[in-house]
Amino acid sequence: MPRISPAAAGGRNVCAFLDTIAHAEIEGLLAQVLDRLTRMEERQNVQSAQIAEQGSRIRELELANANISALKGRWVAVGAVALGAIGGFLSRIVAPGILE
Repeated sequence: MPRISPAAAGGRNVCAFLDTIAHAEIEGLLAQVLDRLTRMEERQNVQSAQIAEQGSRIRELELANANISALKGRWVAVGAVALGAIGGFLSRIVAPGILE
């Protein structure tokens, strides 16, 4: 921004007046910028808390899913052994002569 000399402004008092107006405008704009930055920081803090909460919920869901998968795998193995035992038992009772 070009500097206006006191002589070009019409005297020392006019130049001081113009400086005061420019300073007031800049202060107002700075206040707006600082207000916006403050609101942005507040939103960022809220979002950080939400992200942390969602991360912990995702971890809990992953652990629950892993536990369920492990239990399913165990029950599949138990079911396969049980079906094999039942099949062996039934084959001896129902059809003893077929296998021999």
